[in-house]
Amino acid sequence: MLRRLRAKSQIHFSFHSLRRTFMSTGGKLKIPEYVLKRLANHSVANDMTGRYVVLDIELLRSYMTQITNTFLPLLGIDECKKLEWQADLSSAPTAFTQLQIPLKSTSIM
Repeated sequence: MLRRLRAKSQIHFSFHSLRRTFMSTGGKLKIPEYVLKRLANHSVANDMTGRYVVLDIELLRSYMTQITNTFLPLLGIDECKKLEWQADLSSAPTAFTQLQIPLKSTSIM
């Protein structure tokens, strides 16, 4: 898959390059470090403060949307083709429901 993407884009990159670009973009947007670590699935096991920080899925989603919205124009994705994420607030979140990601599309790609 990576070989095909490189051939099609004519850009040599690695998955690490993509992660670095994602994290750098988040840093430029001044997204908090612990949020970026969580979005990149980095461990905070060696960081005592990180163990105590509990981040709500909706908060993570809002920051992820900021990063996504930064990339969309760079990728040439038309505004009308974006999917809009909305929280399902019909019931109080539990440990299980926070893992579910409701998608309510306002338009079809």
